[in-house]
Amino acid sequence: MWKDIELLADNGSLIAPDEVFEELKRGGDDLYDWACKRPHLFIPPDIDIQSTVSTILANPEHAKLLFTKNATNLVIADPFVIATAKVHFCTVVSGENFQQSVSPNKTKIPNVCADLNIPHVSFLELIRELGWVY
Repeated sequence: MWKDIELLADNGSLIAPDEVFEELKRGGDDLYDWACKRPHLFIPPDIDIQSTVSTILANPEHAKLLFTKNATNLVIADPFVIATAKVHFCTVVSGENFQQSVSPNKTKIPNVCADLNIPHVSFLELIRELGWVY
């Protein structure tokens, strides 16, 4: 499976915003080590992405994408993931499930993607769509 993921990254079919790399850096695990070897995978936030992030966060429900896991760990990559997908006409892949009811504190990536008509799939759905068999 990792070989298939590497092929997606190497042929440009898999991209992520720089903010994802920054979150991986905080984890400092094997995934971060893998990402360090693939800097071409990460997209800097150009003016189109930044503008799209601003538009996303202008919606109070979507602004709930930003949340704090603890006092020093603000999670900011989610709106950049969605904005990057919108600007580059990509599908968002995440491990989050659609949130059936509104939460006062957090919204989920699939919900924002649905609101903005951006395709979203789980990793398992991606594997199925690509026809990968293991």
